[in-house]
Amino acid sequence: SFAPLAPTIGNGFEGITQGPYIPSEPTCAAGPLNIFSAGNVSVTVTNKDGSSRVETDGQVFFGVPSAEGAISDAQCYYDALRGRFVALCFTQGTSPSNYSYFYLAISQTNDARGAWYIYKFDMTLDGTTPTSNWADYEGLGVSGDKIAMSGQQFTFSGNVYKYQKIRVIDRAIAYT
Repeated sequence: SFAPLAPTIGNGFEGITQGPYIPSEPTCAAGPLNIFSAGNVSVTVTNKDGSSRVETDGQVFFGVPSAEGAISDAQCYYDALRGRFVALCFTQGTSPSNYSYFYLAISQTNDARGAWYIYKFDMTLDGTTPTSNWADYEGLGVSGDKIAMSGQQFTFSGNVYKYQKIRVIDRAIAYT
């Protein structure tokens, strides 16, 4: 007889709490010690057996100033080759002036409960040229030497789609 090919089901446990934005758009990343989940509003870290779940407001986790409000559309991954969690979210608004930022968080070790590097990118800029566009639907990719972030650019006025933007940074520098 043949043995089942499916993995054995383990513990199930709560990820992020459903906040005011539906859907909450959760993503999760599994490292060797814990599970990191991120979505609209908050992030969690939970041991792989489901114990010691800690939920943190995403604005606090990513270091977003209170004037920018809640995070949106957070994504997270685990880079198993380098033992790092990588997470990305965005904020955007028009008060007191137009802004659009990507926040990139990278764990400093393979433990999501440890220290993180946090980076902020002004997504209204095309290189160094200011635009009247903001970034939505962010994407994230990690290779051996680069981190790529993409966003669909929309006008602040009228919310009209304009183009896709890709930002590429040096992975080794971002990880240190």
